[in-house]
Amino acid sequence: MAEIDGVFPMLAFDLSTPLNLAMICRDPDNYLSRSISTDKRAEFLFPAIEELLRESGISAGSLKSIGAGRGPGSFTGIRNAVMAAKTLSYALGIPLYSPSTLDILAMGVKDRGLVASLIDARRGEVYCCVYDASDGSFTRFNEPRALRPEEAAALLENISSSAGKPLRMVGTGAHIYRELFSALGDIHEGPSPSAQGLLKACLFEASLRGSSDPLSITPMYLRAPDSGGGGRPGSPEQRGAGGCSG
Repeated sequence: MAEIDGVFPMLAFDLSTPLNLAMICRDPDNYLSRSISTDKRAEFLFPAIEELLRESGISAGSLKSIGAGRGPGSFTGIRNAVMAAKTLSYALGIPLYSPSTLDILAMGVKDRGLVASLIDARRGEVYCCVYDASDGSFTRFNEPRALRPEEAAALLENISSSAGKPLRMVGTGAHIYRELFSALGDIHEGPSPSAQGLLKACLFEASLRGSSDPLSITPMYLRAPDSGGGGRPGSPEQRGAGGCSG
């Protein structure tokens, strides 16, 4: 994994799925990580950050960048991660890289080829995005959307058939609806974002788009919260309006 100037040491985290993840990277090949399944995401994050800084011997003042998954997934987790990342980036005066959690999942699949990230969205839906990650490329076939599992399966089948490539699926949505999706290809064993995937996705953001103004970063919710909101779930007017609870 190539190093990018001005990125390391990096502190990064993702709280979008049931497995909360935090990591600190001294360089592309040396990192420490902590992960735990808990709904108490804020109670996990800051103690994990303190522990990682202490164990790595890296001070907060020597960090060069912050990375954070911005969803989709748990409404509470996304909000906590984005708020923490923006605060740290602004307070320390360092760049912020904020890939989607769908990107992070896909980046964590080895021998990737054609990869579909599927995150359980509850309410009988999945968040879905398909990537061509073969030959070192990383290209989206579709914009991230909230779809019913049957709609997602039809989309994946059409893309795989048109591309003429085998499909691999990753994420909690693929595991929860395994019976449906397993007919389309292989399901990656790990359903949650990995430290390697988080690091690769942050570096991809850094190389492709550069850092973002921390005040401009917004969570990727993809649909309205359970309390209401008009428009079809996953439609453009609902993006940034809310998300699944938890």
